Amino acid sequence: MAKIYPRLESFEYNEKISFVENQLVSKGKYDYVVTDADLHWLPMGNRVELKELETLRSNIIDFISSEDLRPAASAQARTAFDRKLGLKLREWLDITPSIAADTGMWAYMNIMLVPELIRLRWGYTEKGEERKINYERYYDTNRAYLKKLWFTAYMINDTELYLRMKQDEIDIWYDKTFNRGQDRYIQCVFTNFYKNIEAFNITAEVNDLYRQFFKVVNRKLAYINWYALLYSSGTDKFLDDCFKTAYKNFNEFQEATKRITGTDFSGETPKIVAPVKSHAVEAALKRLREHEKHSLGEDFKHLIPIGFILAGLPFENISSWIDLFTTLISYLSKKAPEETRSLADNSRFVSSAGKKYFSANNTELRSPQKIMNNFYVETNLSTERFTYLIGEVLDFFKISRDKFEIYLQE
Repeated sequence: MAKIYPRLESFEYNEKISFVENQLVSKGKYDYVVTDADLHWLPMGNRVELKELETLRSNIIDFISSEDLRPAASAQARTAFDRKLGLKLREWLDITPSIAADTGMWAYMNIMLVPELIRLRWGYTEKGEERKINYERYYDTNRAYLKKLWFTAYMINDTELYLRMKQDEIDIWYDKTFNRGQDRYIQCVFTNFYKNIEAFNITAEVNDLYRQFFKVVNRKLAYINWYALLYSSGTDKFLDDCFKTAYKNFNEFQEATKRITGTDFSGETPKIVAPVKSHAVEAALKRLREHEKHSLGEDFKHLIPIGFILAGLPFENISSWIDLFTTLISYLSKKAPEETRSLADNSRFVSSAGKKYFSANNTELRSPQKIMNNFYVETNLSTERFTYLIGEVLDFFKISRDKFEIYLQE
């Protein structure tokens, strides 16, 4: 039977982080001391013994040493370390997805069990310069470090594939599936996707298809009980139907993009974003690039943009995420108006709760902003949702995300 591990309550997070960070700074080391009286537990399963906790800590510390993880490490070296540690966590932890869905458990491990690892992995730049850790790496539902490693290793369940997949592919899988915490859900979805990739003989880049597939799955699961599907042996048919719907949408997106860009999806920069260089453009590029460049996928909470660069074309005088988002959509609407309007009818840009992000009718949105006739965008969104949608829109137009540079107030 699966084990359960101790957990922290959310009100304890900041106090415990301060405690362990003070130890690391003042002593240069961390003393892990715990008794049963200190621990909180989920009301299920067999509790691990203190000896097992100490063994887990020892295993992780020894693994850091064996892999020679250093403060100055490249992004590639850190990613390689993460993959290997994810596989080790699957081996060391006897837990189910239902138990692993508890963020408090991972908060305990990240904050109390191995805070040295969080400091080493997230407290330094690639050049080895110390930086402030984003505390979400300790306890956030989406970003808790060890939680993400365990779930990605669990859901893929194929060591060779796991080690060779691109990080953005893994991130998509994790973002779409990890938080359900339902036994077999993750692996069923993952296995079905790759079965259909092979059956349909798909050789193109599949990142966009990932997103399409999960949007369809999650939208339908809002009205269907997953466990009912399991008991009726209907999961394969359900997921096959989801894949067919997603693949149809995927092909339609490709055809639309081909019409407006003239590309064959070989990775060329779409013509719609090829800027004409001038002295004014060069000056604007120089002004923006005096600031640090940021990219999609970073945490922008409480940060304000001042501009962005899209495939070499600068956009200044931005003062909010609403400005940034609407400026991007306005630009695309001028270059490809019909394709931009098609976002309003695209199921890809509808939330799992059925709310639209683009619409031809302003009454369908909570806080609409008009972009052009019969086309509005939703602006009542979080920073995280704005950046997510920007990435989705770039993918729709087949514009590489690495061609989108964000610049922030300092």
